[in-house]
Amino acid sequence: MTQENAQPEIMYTTPADHVRLITMNRPETLNSLTLDGNATMLNYVREFRDDPDAWVLILTGAGERSFSTGLDLRRQSQQDASNEEPPPPPQVPNEGLHSYPSIEVFKPVIAAINGYAFGGGSEMALWADIRIMSENAEMGLLEPRRGLLSISGTTRMSRAIPIGLAMELIITGRRYKADDCYRMGLVSQVVPQAELMDTAVAMATEIVTECSPIATRVAKEHITRTLHLPVREALQVQSLNSNRLRQLSPKDTAEGPRAFVEKRKPQWVGG
Repeated sequence: MTQENAQPEIMYTTPADHVRLITMNRPETLNSLTLDGNATMLNYVREFRDDPDAWVLILTGAGERSFSTGLDLRRQSQQDASNEEPPPPPQVPNEGLHSYPSIEVFKPVIAAINGYAFGGGSEMALWADIRIMSENAEMGLLEPRRGLLSISGTTRMSRAIPIGLAMELIITGRRYKADDCYRMGLVSQVVPQAELMDTAVAMATEIVTECSPIATRVAKEHITRTLHLPVREALQVQSLNSNRLRQLSPKDTAEGPRAFVEKRKPQWVGG
């Protein structure tokens, strides 16, 4: 295959109205990503964040074997072995998808985990708000078995599931099958692989059809910013966010109750 005909490493498509899909497209390397691929993916996430017509994002991997195994270590080791002098590290870390400082995206994100999710792949899945897994998929933070600490997975995993289960998963570095991930509460659904993308797109479509886009964003932002607060303080912030939502989205906050009374589907405008 010539370079001109090669498929892009990252694909950005629109599977349904107001829904965007990012596909990691290197199935021959288990969808491990190059540094350029990581940068492209981050740019697409920014595009999604800033696009007023994009309300829900789905992440997935190409093929039937792997969601993503993170950074392409073989490619990176080849670059490290070259004689090129690496650029100096920035004094302030660059914004990353799941590293520090992490890009803030308050629109809903769904991970459709179609196979192996290890290393950076598991961290991308943990960055998502909702995780749906195919029956053949596996997930784990394998870094301790490589003498490493994950970039963000340790932190996000300890917030995604009960701490006892998170500690087992983090400290053992084991690989967990889909049924185990469902039992832990790490994923909300396990479906046959042939049904995975239809299930993810159906959930995204349900969100954009049934829920106000601004309401979902304010709710996600509220959870993100108050998870560390005591309940009393978080409730105070929620009261402020409720009033803020009415200011940000006066048409939709009026449309929702009106549609309910009139027994029809709401027509959201995102404002």
